[in-house]
Amino acid sequence: MATGNDLENIKKRIDELDKKIDTVSFLVFSYIQSILSLLQEKEFTNPEELKEHLERSRNELLNMGQNAQFQQMMNDLFPDAPKPDDKS
Repeated sequence: MATGNDLENIKKRIDELDKKIDTVSFLVFSYIQSILSLLQEKEFTNPEELKEHLERSRNELLNMGQNAQFQQMMNDLFPDAPKPDDKS
């Protein structure tokens, strides 16, 4: 069984990984923005069409984040409840 110190180390590691994921996500989005700007500059894309796709993607990403936050909150509130993907 894990000790309090083990749990603290695990929590610290999860926080570190979360920060790294945030950084990578930001960088990926920046690269995508740059690529899209270049495509628009070279007139390979329609700016209005591009904005529609970008807005849909942003909303989808926002929804996924909200769903993950909600699931984490439910796990924190009800740690013994079966998870949605549990088969039991």
